[in-house]
Amino acid sequence: LDPSLLLGEPPSRATDIWALGATLHRALSGRGLYGELPENQPLLAIRRVQTSPPTMDPSLTADEAELVLACLSPADRRPATAAEVADRIAALRP
Repeated sequence: LDPSLLLGEPPSRATDIWALGATLHRALSGRGLYGELPENQPLLAIRRVQTSPPTMDPSLTADEAELVLACLSPADRRPATAAEVADRIAALRP
């Protein structure tokens, strides 16, 4: 979930791209951008997301981290579409 949504911004293509980046990070590293969030305490989870920056897992390669960071960039600098993200994922394959 793009943290901007927690601040009342409307859902958009850009917030979906942020979510793709977060999902990609989890799929590649097995870890969340904010560590393991408390599952049964949603207010504590929201507080952590609002008060700390996302952290890249060091197990990601430089290219993987670059793609995830592109998805987490400010909305006007994120990939424009999910297709663009998919193309960049495909380019990561050997």
